[in-house]
Amino acid sequence: MVVEYIIGLWLFIIGASLGSYAAASAWRLRSNYLRKEKDLDKDEQSELKVLESLTKGKNILKDRSVCLGCEKILNWYELIPIVSFLVQRGKCRKCKKDIGLIDFSAEVFGGLGLMLIFFLWPYGFESVEHVLAFGSLVVCFTLFLVLYTYDLRWKILPNKIVFPLIGISVFYALCFLTKDFSWMRLINLAGSVGVLAGIYFLLYLMSKGKWVGFGDVKLGIALGFLVADWQNAILALFFANMTGLIVIMPLLLINNVKRKSKIPFGPFLIFGSLIALLVGSLIWKFLLMNMY
Repeated sequence: MVVEYIIGLWLFIIGASLGSYAAASAWRLRSNYLRKEKDLDKDEQSELKVLESLTKGKNILKDRSVCLGCEKILNWYELIPIVSFLVQRGKCRKCKKDIGLIDFSAEVFGGLGLMLIFFLWPYGFESVEHVLAFGSLVVCFTLFLVLYTYDLRWKILPNKIVFPLIGISVFYALCFLTKDFSWMRLINLAGSVGVLAGIYFLLYLMSKGKWVGFGDVKLGIALGFLVADWQNAILALFFANMTGLIVIMPLLLINNVKRKSKIPFGPFLIFGSLIALLVGSLIWKFLLMNMY
């Protein structure tokens, strides 16, 4: 039991660090995107001026983190995931500008998510294929954290993250197909992609992009390969829409969000799919046992 607590603590620390890195990467991706765009509106031009300090000819993997308010280069003790935010009360130590809850939540979700992925991983680690699948899922989870941050802030799912995510999710699915191939497993995989990407593609066509963005369709492709079962894909949609409703309805009631506002649905899709992937089979067994 003590060993499990120690493992859980280390996984939480690693996951929170991944969340911190993902949040910082989202800011840098946004800055790079705006620098390359030629036709920027006034709001985007103002945003670029603030973000320019992040990408002045620097390497996205090696540059130092700075405060967007005063451009102060942050020290190591100002970058400790979760702890620095709490100690500094969510503000820069120099200019007192708010850091923002989105970055902090990415660190918290990163820590909790990685810990749960390890302890709820349903396939074990006995085979090379399962170890590779787990490793690829952790990489996907890191990309999820980038998408989570980016979508909440700018309501876009950038191709620079989504396309690699699709490639890694395909590799994840191949790990299981190569270990134990069957036509039924392949049909289930196709059905999963059809449910998670096909339904949103139809909604995209029917609404001409007003109900869902095409980024959600591309994200659905990646999630379909990860969930890899059409029944669990239905569960993923259920949990995604249910959590979306729980979060958005109160905001609508207090007029914090308008009915015609663009809603970032990517985080809800990711959340629902992770639940379906990790405990979907257990949920279906529970439902079937209580139905008959």
